[in-house]
Amino acid sequence: MKAVNQALDNAWATIAYKYVDDAKAAEARLKLAECVLAVTRDGSHDADQIERLALMMFQISNGDTTSKSDL
Repeated sequence: MKAVNQALDNAWATIAYKYVDDAKAAEARLKLAECVLAVTRDGSHDADQIERLALMMFQISNGDTTSKSDL
């Protein structure tokens, strides 16, 4: 669980600046949390890997075509 929480916090820190509206930020963080949970279904415990995959899934689900380096 520690790796999941760390991955979510780190991933959110990467994209939080994009969400200045509190309601949109809450919605985005919830969606990101769902992505984190989705990528951990395989049993992964590596926070960095979870973060990276969750951010990719989040970008894809939002139709975002920027690369991770652009985040």
